[in-house]
Amino acid sequence: MTNMALGLAKKWKWLKEKMLKLIENLKDYSLCKLPFKGGDKNGLAFWENLQASSEKIPLKTIAITLFKIIPHSADVKQLFSDLGGVQAPKRCNLS
Repeated sequence: MTNMALGLAKKWKWLKEKMLKLIENLKDYSLCKLPFKGGDKNGLAFWENLQASSEKIPLKTIAITLFKIIPHSADVKQLFSDLGGVQAPKRCNLS
Protein backbone atom coordinates (compact mmCIF):
# COMPACT_ATOMS: atom_id res chain seq x y z
CA MET A 1 0.00 0.00 0.00
CA THR A 2 2.80 2.39 0.88
CA ASN A 3 4.72 1.62 -2.30
CA MET A 4 1.66 2.24 -4.46
CA ALA A 5 0.88 5.53 -2.71
CA LEU A 6 4.47 6.69 -3.02
CA GLY A 7 4.44 5.71 -6.69
CA LEU A 8 1.45 7.99 -7.25
CA ALA A 9 3.09 10.76 -5.26
CA LYS A 10 6.21 10.52 -7.44
CA LYS A 11 4.13 10.66 -10.62
CA TRP A 12 2.37 13.75 -9.25
CA LYS A 13 5.81 15.24 -8.43
CA TRP A 14 5.15 15.73 -4.73
CA LEU A 15 7.94 17.16 -2.60
CA LYS A 16 9.82 14.93 -0.18
CA GLU A 17 8.17 16.55 2.87
CA LYS A 18 4.70 15.77 1.53
CA MET A 19 5.72 12.17 0.81
CA LEU A 20 6.97 11.77 4.37
CA LYS A 21 3.62 13.06 5.64
CA LEU A 22 1.92 10.55 3.37
CA ILE A 23 3.86 7.67 4.94
CA GLU A 24 2.92 8.96 8.40
CA ASN A 25 -0.75 9.23 7.30
CA LEU A 26 -0.74 5.64 6.05
CA LYS A 27 0.65 4.37 9.37
CA ASP A 28 -1.96 6.36 11.34
CA TYR A 29 -4.74 5.18 9.02
CA SER A 30 -3.78 1.52 9.44
CA LEU A 31 -3.81 1.99 13.24
CA CYS A 32 -7.18 3.85 13.12
CA LYS A 33 -5.73 6.92 14.80
CA LEU A 34 -7.39 10.32 14.60
CA PRO A 35 -8.47 11.83 12.26
CA PHE A 36 -9.00 8.47 10.53
CA LYS A 37 -10.97 6.96 13.40
CA GLY A 38 -14.60 6.23 12.66
CA GLY A 39 -15.85 6.08 9.14
CA ASP A 40 -18.71 6.21 6.74
CA LYS A 41 -20.34 3.69 4.42
CA ASN A 42 -19.62 6.08 1.58
CA GLY A 43 -15.83 6.25 1.34
CA LEU A 44 -15.79 9.31 -0.90
CA ALA A 45 -18.05 11.22 1.52
CA PHE A 46 -15.77 10.28 4.44
CA TRP A 47 -12.67 11.68 2.74
CA GLU A 48 -14.38 14.77 1.36
CA ASN A 49 -15.85 15.60 4.78
CA LEU A 50 -12.58 15.02 6.65
CA GLN A 51 -11.95 18.27 8.54
CA ALA A 52 -8.27 18.54 7.59
CA SER A 53 -6.66 20.04 4.51
CA SER A 54 -4.94 17.95 1.88
CA GLU A 55 -1.71 19.74 2.74
CA LYS A 56 -1.81 18.39 6.29
CA ILE A 57 -3.16 14.99 5.22
CA PRO A 58 -1.86 14.10 1.75
CA LEU A 59 -3.57 10.70 1.98
CA LYS A 60 -6.85 12.59 1.53
CA THR A 61 -5.83 13.64 -2.00
CA ILE A 62 -5.01 10.07 -3.02
CA ALA A 63 -8.15 8.61 -1.44
CA ILE A 64 -10.48 11.13 -3.11
CA THR A 65 -8.80 10.57 -6.48
CA LEU A 66 -9.19 6.80 -6.19
CA PHE A 67 -12.81 6.99 -5.03
CA LYS A 68 -13.70 9.21 -7.98
CA ILE A 69 -12.65 6.53 -10.47
CA ILE A 70 -15.81 5.16 -12.05
CA PRO A 71 -15.50 1.50 -12.98
CA HIS A 72 -17.09 0.65 -16.30
CA SER A 73 -16.63 -1.57 -19.30
CA ALA A 74 -15.91 1.07 -21.95
CA ASP A 75 -12.55 -0.48 -22.84
CA VAL A 76 -14.13 -3.90 -23.38
CA LYS A 77 -16.91 -2.43 -25.50
CA GLN A 78 -14.36 -0.55 -27.59
CA LEU A 79 -12.36 -3.76 -28.10
CA PHE A 80 -15.43 -5.65 -29.34
CA SER A 81 -16.33 -2.72 -31.58
CA ASP A 82 -12.83 -2.71 -33.07
CA LEU A 83 -13.12 -6.45 -33.72
CA GLY A 84 -16.39 -5.88 -35.59
CA GLY A 85 -18.52 -8.03 -33.28
CA VAL A 86 -20.96 -5.39 -32.05
CA GLN A 87 -22.65 -4.08 -35.20
CA ALA A 88 -22.15 -7.13 -37.42
CA PRO A 89 -25.12 -8.85 -39.10
CA LYS A 90 -24.52 -11.92 -36.90
CA ARG A 91 -24.80 -9.80 -33.76
CA CYS A 92 -27.99 -8.03 -34.91
CA ASN A 93 -29.60 -11.17 -36.39
CA LEU A 94 -29.69 -9.51 -39.80
CA SER A 95 -29.55 -11.49 -42.98
